[in-house]
Amino acid sequence: MAAELPVEVLPDAPAVTDRVVDVIVEAIGRAIMRRGRAVIALSGGRTPKPMYSRLAAASLDWSRVHVLQVDERFAPDGDPARNWEAIRRDLVEPTGANGHPMPTGGSVEEAQATAYAALVDHVAEGTIDLVHLGLGDDGHTASLVPGDAALDATDPVVLTGEYQGHRRMTMTAPLLNAATTIVIEVVGEAKRTAVQRLLAGDTGIPAHLIRREGDVRLVVDRAAASAPAPVPAPQPTSRLLVVKATHGPDDPERANLACNVAAVGVAAGAEVHLFLAADGVRLALPDVGADMALPEAAPIEDLLDVVYAGGRVIVCTPCATRRGLSQADLREGTLLGGSAGFVELALRPDSTTLVY
Repeated sequence: MAAELPVEVLPDAPAVTDRVVDVIVEAIGRAIMRRGRAVIALSGGRTPKPMYSRLAAASLDWSRVHVLQVDERFAPDGDPARNWEAIRRDLVEPTGANGHPMPTGGSVEEAQATAYAALVDHVAEGTIDLVHLGLGDDGHTASLVPGDAALDATDPVVLTGEYQGHRRMTMTAPLLNAATTIVIEVVGEAKRTAVQRLLAGDTGIPAHLIRREGDVRLVVDRAAASAPAPVPAPQPTSRLLVVKATHGPDDPERANLACNVAAVGVAAGAEVHLFLAADGVRLALPDVGADMALPEAAPIEDLLDVVYAGGRVIVCTPCATRRGLSQADLREGTLLGGSAGFVELALRPDSTTLVY
């Protein structure tokens, strides 16, 4: 059974960028202290682009840092399709680091991969201190893509077949796994399935070739880590009304108004969720017709009885967690007392929203 891959889940893409930068800076610092120089290998693509400039702002002796490429497309020098263009512009040139681009600006020759492997061996002196990787939605990492012969290669650097319009040069799994530190950076909802497969040890994706032992970590944002929300079954004959309001000890009228709106929703045949909150008022009303007026204000308790009798109602309060009630309890329609809380507004597409 595959070892568990260490994973860090952060709120969003900028937080992932910051964490990855921290990991790289720490690895560089340790390497310089240990052997007077640091060798890192960086991936390209959209995800790491913000990282290059953030990394360039780090206070390091960049003259001691060597920057290699994990992979690269075959394209003319200066072509924006080249990963090196962003690495050079945003990291190597601003810092004065020692840059070592892959030689993919001309014709596709196996000898170029051999030459880059020799350069890596010379520069790294046997050790790449950190490898930075990404993860594609098809499970590829570096340019180790599904079905390509590079997946089985034992040479440290090889050429791939065509992938998304380009032949490529890539470091292979044996070289990548020999690095002291590996960090895998993944963001975005489109990567959810690939992340789940990687964490499950799915051998059907190329990224499973990356080791799980030692100093290796997967850094993802919540969008990439979370399981997709289940899609509710269509209910063509039912509308969902969510009423959210605020009130405090000195302002019960707003809560009464929320209950009144909820009562109208029940009368219109909607499924009703009622939320009373402590700071702000937002009400949602289905399209029930201009001739349907709100009932006059009534005691909150009476209106809750009316609404609960006619449809599914939830009253959410901050004491819910103190009472040990879970989100599942709330979804099942648990009726709570209290006067504060907060839940998002939600309406079916065939409803009309009114916000006060």
